Amino acid sequence: MWSVGEYFVLKQIFDPNTFILAKIFMLVWVTIWTVAGLFVMFFILWQILGFEIIIVTHQGIRIEKTVLGIGSKNNYDIGSIKDLMFNDNPTPEVRKGKYQPGFVKNSGGKIKFSFGTETIQFGNNINREEAEFLFDKIKRSAILKRENFNT
Repeated sequence: MWSVGEYFVLKQIFDPNTFILAKIFMLVWVTIWTVAGLFVMFFILWQILGFEIIIVTHQGIRIEKTVLGIGSKNNYDIGSIKDLMFNDNPTPEVRKGKYQPGFVKNSGGKIKFSFGTETIQFGNNINREEAEFLFDKIKRSAILKRENFNT
């Protein structure tokens, strides 16, 4: 469906009878429409095939948010992780007044920690019981130290 708009606009752009100003407008429009379509397609793929993988090692925490292997992979050094805690009220970080979907770095999550000046949140698509289980596993792993947790 999305491509129908692109088809008709591109047809008009390449029509020799279309005025130049109309062609410029349609070229800008089809560019924005295509970028928006790619974003929507990625968002749908995230909902169907997206993964948030949390890896806790002796070096720190790695959070991967990927769709078909494409996405963000962030490492957080264990010495800089502070106030790791269960997040009772997960809220997406709002940037410029816009909601951040789940595949964005700080899009809300059931577990959070401080990393320098940032608050990192993860586990945004799990329920409370799963989050408590994951938090308990991290806490009992003996990898993170007492100073990494909110006491």
